[in-house]
Amino acid sequence: MPRSTLPVVGIAAALGVGVSTAAQPPVSAARPAAGPGPVSYLLRPGADDPALRGEMARLFAARGLPRPVRLVLVEPDWQTERLPDRGLIARRTRNAAVVYRDPAAPKRLLLRYALFAADWNGRGRGGRYGAVYLRDPGRPRPFVGRL
Repeated sequence: MPRSTLPVVGIAAALGVGVSTAAQPPVSAARPAAGPGPVSYLLRPGADDPALRGEMARLFAARGLPRPVRLVLVEPDWQTERLPDRGLIARRTRNAAVVYRDPAAPKRLLLRYALFAADWNGRGRGGRYGAVYLRDPGRPRPFVGRL
């Protein structure tokens, strides 16, 4: 069967579908301007638990990262992760936004979205969650905004 040589606008008109023929900007014009990279803002706190925030700040510093200036719990509660094959509880996780001073430039603040977790120790009923640990420290981003 021979291929149709009708232009796209002709096919759209034959089907009764409107097609915009306005010129689209080239891909190079859509690129963002060169700058310091992605900037991050501090998210609103989802919950406030001073004891948990203190433990998370200690774990963050124990990993060899600078002591946090501010730590915000992003989620209101823990999220449960389950094993994919049987659906049993594996661990619970919670995200936190951590603001700290850049060791290379102390006046500059950096932000990381860190993931903290606690593994489930037990089978079925009667189990409990283990100690909280830093599962993923996230990657540093320039911080813009107020503390």
